[in-house]
Amino acid sequence: WGETARLLSEAYRKKGDLDAARAEIERVIVSDPRDVRNYGFLAELMWQQDQKQDAVDTLVKALRRQPAYAWGWQALRNWAAELKQSDLVTEVTRELTEQRPHDYQAWLLYAESLGERDQVDQAVEALDRAIDINPTNLDAYNQKSFQLARAGRFDEAIEVTCPPQCGEQIPLELQARA
Repeated sequence: WGETARLLSEAYRKKGDLDAARAEIERVIVSDPRDVRNYGFLAELMWQQDQKQDAVDTLVKALRRQPAYAWGWQALRNWAAELKQSDLVTEVTRELTEQRPHDYQAWLLYAESLGERDQVDQAVEALDRAIDINPTNLDAYNQKSFQLARAGRFDEAIEVTCPPQCGEQIPLELQARA
């Protein structure tokens, strides 16, 4: 029912009635607080109403609930740039690693944010942590190879493309890096 409420809210937004749009989406959040898309929609409405910090706070709340919310991360990056808060994404992802120290995805997100800030050594450390938690996740190896190559550490980058559990066969996901 969240999708229907978002459609109704969007219709209000298109008519220029942002207050009605916001009221509708806030109503659905009360009935279904787990659907992070509703928080993202609310955050976007807040942003349009020039309530930028409230929008960021709402979006961060959604990302803490569901770190895999890709639209939310992209919006947070865009909004942080517009607000000139260059550390925001890294701070939020670091907090995720503190709240979820055994969640490899939190470490992947943190590493990605560090890499975006050209903090390659710290990104590699975060990726090592992700690999320690989930040694079968090929995305961590892929990101680590990329970060090492960015740092000019090509031999290490190539070595990472063949994780121990894969034997001699380089996984398809990593062959482009090899």
